[in-house]
Amino acid sequence: MISRIASPLLRRHAARPLIICRAKHFSSVDAVKLETWDFDDKYLRLHWRDGHESCFLHTWLRDHCPQSLHPTSLQRNVDTLDILGSQPANVSVEQHSLQIDWDRAVTLHSGDKVSASNFSLSWLREHCYSRKAPSINARVTRQLWKKDEVVLPKISHDEWIRTDEGRKAGMENLYRYGCLVVQGTPTTFDGTQAAIERIGIPRATFYNTMWDTAPKVNGAVNDTAYTNLELKPHNDCCYLRDPPGLQVFNCAAQSAEGGQTWLVDAFAVAAALLEQDVEAFNFFATTPIPSHSIDFEHDVHVRSEQPIINLDSTGNVVGVRLNNDDRACLDNLSTEDVERFYEHIPKLLRLSRDPEYACNIKLELGDMLILENRRIMHGRREFHGFRNLVGCYMDSDMYDSRLRLLGIID
Repeated sequence: MISRIASPLLRRHAARPLIICRAKHFSSVDAVKLETWDFDDKYLRLHWRDGHESCFLHTWLRDHCPQSLHPTSLQRNVDTLDILGSQPANVSVEQHSLQIDWDRAVTLHSGDKVSASNFSLSWLREHCYSRKAPSINARVTRQLWKKDEVVLPKISHDEWIRTDEGRKAGMENLYRYGCLVVQGTPTTFDGTQAAIERIGIPRATFYNTMWDTAPKVNGAVNDTAYTNLELKPHNDCCYLRDPPGLQVFNCAAQSAEGGQTWLVDAFAVAAALLEQDVEAFNFFATTPIPSHSIDFEHDVHVRSEQPIINLDSTGNVVGVRLNNDDRACLDNLSTEDVERFYEHIPKLLRLSRDPEYACNIKLELGDMLILENRRIMHGRREFHGFRNLVGCYMDSDMYDSRLRLLGIID
């Protein structure tokens, strides 16, 4: 797994005497506890009572000055060129805030001048960029799961629609497990859209904003979703440069036989692949695999080349793009990588279809299943009779925005 590169040790600069101060004792048990602080000509260091040290560059602090933001848009309201070389003239701590009096004022876009910055101590701790800073905020954490380790979280439609507490509880479970069932949802397009708009605006695609999966006659099938065949677990829209963050399935009609929804936590699968075969994991985390969709009915031909396993800058898995049926011609890889692909892909596919990771549920009428499309792979067991799910997509930006507004993620 890719790991963050360790920063070189910070050195104190002798050009300016080191100024050391001691914090007043705070009465509130909820306050972030600061023991001492010191600063020289380059850095401000905060020494917290839990032993952690935060080291902030003076320019970074001036650049993030709360008093230099627009009061309503919160956009940066000062030119970065004007703050370069700023130095603290004095640093003081009162209650739960830290104030820096700067050696010179800077002019905001409005023409006002700012010569002091006042930071919340909790904000400074939360945004500390020093290596291995312990978190002080209790956030919702993701829980990777296998078949026997999860009971899909559920919430009633009334609670989801009518109460802020219900929506937040549902969103916390959606983020924690990657999926949520909203029971008793109206099965119309309008009813489904109104329910998902508790999160945000559905995404328009070439399938329209709202769609359904009612089977089509053989000659009209432009995607195997419109058949009664079994679909192996997959992520949707891997052929798009920006796949949807959420996917919604609301059960409008259920077949008498078969038709169970097949769910897999792809993050758990990726973790297992890393444990079993580091080389295979690294291959799928670094090698662009092409996917495409050719849909003459909608006059569309889209294609994307991205690694199947997406990592953030610290090496954490933040997305999976696995859809074997939508994979395009492997003509973008070297001879060696083509061989490596066929060596490694069986391991990934077998893990994703292993019964140990399979959660099978049969949706009832009005069960609206919300999935994190970049985490939870979905499939379907073969069915007989008529089955129809009303659905839509949502962008990751819209989903993440709601999570932040609810305080679930940073």
